[in-house]
Amino acid sequence: MKTLYRWWASLLLVMIIVQVGFAGYGAFYAAHKIDDNTPKAITEHGFDHGFGLHAAFGYFVVLAGLIFLVIGVIAGIGRWRLGRHGVLALLLILQVLLAWIGFGVPAVGFFHPVNALVIFALTRSVAYSTWREAKLAQGGRRPACRTRVGSPPVSEHGAGRPLRVAVVGSGPAAFYAAGHLLAAGALAEVDMLERLPTPWGLVRLGVAPDHPNIKAVSRAFEKIAARPGFRFLGNVEVGRDVSHEELLELYDAVIYAVGAQTDRRLGIPGEDLPGSWAATEFVAWYNGHPDYADRVFDLSGERAVVIGNGNVALDVARMLALTRDELAPTDTTDPAIEAIADAGIREIVVLGRRGPVQASWTPPELQEMGELAGADILVDPSELELDPASEAELAAATPIVRRNLDVLREFAARKPAGMARAVHLRFRVSPVRILGDERVEAVEVVRNRLQADAAGRVRAVPTGESEVVRCGAVFRSVGYHGIALPGVPFDERAGTMPNAGGRVVDENGVAIPGLYCAGWIKRGPTGVIGTNKKDATETADLLLADAAEGLLRRSAEHSGRLDELLAQRGADIVMYAGWEAIDALERDRGAGKGRPRIKLCTWDELLEAAGGAKV
Repeated sequence: MKTLYRWWASLLLVMIIVQVGFAGYGAFYAAHKIDDNTPKAITEHGFDHGFGLHAAFGYFVVLAGLIFLVIGVIAGIGRWRLGRHGVLALLLILQVLLAWIGFGVPAVGFFHPVNALVIFALTRSVAYSTWREAKLAQGGRRPACRTRVGSPPVSEHGAGRPLRVAVVGSGPAAFYAAGHLLAAGALAEVDMLERLPTPWGLVRLGVAPDHPNIKAVSRAFEKIAARPGFRFLGNVEVGRDVSHEELLELYDAVIYAVGAQTDRRLGIPGEDLPGSWAATEFVAWYNGHPDYADRVFDLSGERAVVIGNGNVALDVARMLALTRDELAPTDTTDPAIEAIADAGIREIVVLGRRGPVQASWTPPELQEMGELAGADILVDPSELELDPASEAELAAATPIVRRNLDVLREFAARKPAGMARAVHLRFRVSPVRILGDERVEAVEVVRNRLQADAAGRVRAVPTGESEVVRCGAVFRSVGYHGIALPGVPFDERAGTMPNAGGRVVDENGVAIPGLYCAGWIKRGPTGVIGTNKKDATETADLLLADAAEGLLRRSAEHSGRLDELLAQRGADIVMYAGWEAIDALERDRGAGKGRPRIKLCTWDELLEAAGGAKV
């Protein structure tokens, strides 16, 4: 077959060259008068043979198109479509016939080079695919670069059996992975398992309530959830309701997209004093996470300290500074609105251990800090003076970093308007102790100088000069950290699952068949929501490639369905219709008050609202 492919390809290339030559020949004599010294017979001979060959090749094109139409029909049997060869063949025949009918043989001849190229592509595709499958039948291995990702997987149970995938988690990475699997042309079924009764992950429970435009990404996830082959199984926890080992038996592949569910520790004395909270707790509380509905945050003190220089730190600082009127039209929980609006806080101090160039927030979030209705933004101009290491980093930095610095300089030039609250951004200070007898009373910080290490990364080096910042509350926002799941490999230091591009690997670095990860549990807590799309697509492509290679541990046909197993165990599963009932109730509650929704914040409320659509 490979030899046949080479001969046919060579023939087509020769015909393309000949046809281009005749097309140029005809065009030249059509555009120029024939020289008197040119024998007329030579001209007529060229036209006759040129158009004659064009006509013959036209028949060949139509015949080739019919052949590939048949191939396409055969390739598409059982899938209600012609297949890629059939579709291209139909277009090829249509083009030739229309040109022939409308303009005659010369017009068809003009299109011959294009038609020949199409036939060449079709020939190569069919011949190479056939040769490749023959090699596989002889025990060969399909080259990774030749794997056609998205082709329907073929298992020992027969061609076209749906690929059964479990996606654990329901945040952006989980939905992007599921969407790619369902849209890639594979025959796939995706069951999405979520510990909570509600989907969307941090889009629902992490994005700040005053950022509804960011939350709107959930509309894209709703479209994925409506695709055939998708199921949502809420209130299902791996390790409680079903084990990791059982998932591997029930499904051909499992993707973990569980995010990073806890905070990264500071590791300093006093970190666990009452009044010292992880930013993850505060964010979950004001967003209505049912695990945090009973949290009580004492905001009576006049100063709060936020430790960190990322977007989450800015979210916490901004939420603490919002007025009741700014909070009212959001989906912030009612208890949070009351607590923040009535808080005694007058100043929010945001501490960054490095300088303004190294801050990891983004310009829109930073810009918002200067647009607060009830709070001034304070920046000491002297803290924006750059050391040599930061100057060098800025010279090679992205426009985002430069824009951040411009915004900070604009803040520093402002005069305070005397508003009820103020947000003070500070740099080059690190907390070394949280002070207090029975609760937080102050934070001891050390001033830093910045210097580049051997790799060129700018690091904070303590100077020994310290100060004490009096405060009544501390919010620690120095990063998220993943949580290990029973039976699943986990890198405790990195807070991620050890993996190679999304394939989970064992302690020897060998990929575990059928086990994948995506999102923060794969790469760590970096990037924005959109970053997860590329990340999850990479993982899904690897899964599809492994399926095409026959590398998955295919589940048995008689292994049953997860919901059947869970029903036997008395699990209270919330299907997607149950989430839609929760969503509708929350929207109805908010509609009369001009709010997008009023969230149900407790487990009992959520499960009761989903009641009619549970399994």
